[in-house]
Amino acid sequence: MAEGEVAIATSREDRPLPAEMNWSGDGGALRQVQYTGFMYFLKKLTIGLFALLFSVCLVGIVISTVLFTALGKPNNLKEWIRDNKIYDVAINSILDKATNNSLENPSSALNQPEIQKVIKETLTSEVARTTTEQIIDGTYNWMRGDVDKPNYAIDLTSLKNTFAEKAGNVAEQRFVSLPICTITQLRQLTGITDPFVLSCRPPGINIAAEKQKITDQIFGNQDLLPDPIITADTIKMSGDNKPVYKTLKQLPWLYQFLQKAPWIFGILAVLLAIGIVFISPSRRKGLYRVAVSLMINGVLFGISALFIIIATYWVGSNKDLIKNANPDLQSALIGLGKSIANSIDNVLLSFSVVFIVLGGAVLLYLYWTRPKFHNLQPEQPEQPIEELPPNL
Repeated sequence: MAEGEVAIATSREDRPLPAEMNWSGDGGALRQVQYTGFMYFLKKLTIGLFALLFSVCLVGIVISTVLFTALGKPNNLKEWIRDNKIYDVAINSILDKATNNSLENPSSALNQPEIQKVIKETLTSEVARTTTEQIIDGTYNWMRGDVDKPNYAIDLTSLKNTFAEKAGNVAEQRFVSLPICTITQLRQLTGITDPFVLSCRPPGINIAAEKQKITDQIFGNQDLLPDPIITADTIKMSGDNKPVYKTLKQLPWLYQFLQKAPWIFGILAVLLAIGIVFISPSRRKGLYRVAVSLMINGVLFGISALFIIIATYWVGSNKDLIKNANPDLQSALIGLGKSIANSIDNVLLSFSVVFIVLGGAVLLYLYWTRPKFHNLQPEQPEQPIEELPPNL
């Protein structure tokens, strides 16, 4: 080799190679393979993480929508309570409790069917419905952040006065209907003035005063509307002196988050799906992964809805599920549970159908746009035969 050629060759050997091709011997090649393997592992890990987070976001969309649909809409709650006759059961339960407590006091007017009748005629389910719906509206105003605390103020003092006065009128009518006591009957009386105990009316008894006694007794009863003025500060949890809204002070934040959560999870799901598609080795593999995830979640939500339907049917068929419970109360609570379960089922089935349809549409797109290979090796064009030159 000439001296000039040696110099040129040496300069080429000393010239640095590009970064991706810069290796020296077998060790450099090994480092290049290790780097490529690490990047491949990192890429696979990222795709797997994105796929997991994508499924989590799908679940988040459904759960937040379920919770907001079941508990976040006051009109739904009002309708469920009304349709399942919760108000009727509540009124009967209040009266039964007051009556049972009064059994310890035989002279209590609440033991008398006539008094119970006038209370039921006054303290109706319509009164309970109006009161409850005012509380519901005021509570949701607070949860939406419109006010600092639930803004309801309900004064049932006039209502309590009404049925107390009606009870007094019943006692007066009872006095008037009694015959005048004979001398023999008077000798048997020992200061008893209760019209519902007396079998005759003592002469000279002050009926107005006895009527007022019954009225005051009913009005002062602590089992019937013990606090007739109802505000957010008077409703407290059992054993806690703090109002309920102060104990549940995080409820407005949770409610407002549930309002936004489906949109938040939905946007994150779309971004993650885009990331999966673009990070995958090919767009088709990314789309396939997203489609499969959608269909799996759709099937799982459909199974969940079916499970809730079966559980609801089982609970409804077991009338004695809550032992020693008031049958009317148990029936009303089961009905309320069914209404809530049906609402949840509708949401789960809707999302199940949407996810399965979306996933199926993507898979159909991938199927119809798949590459078609008719022949593994393309036909080679025929080469023209060269004519040999004539022999000279």
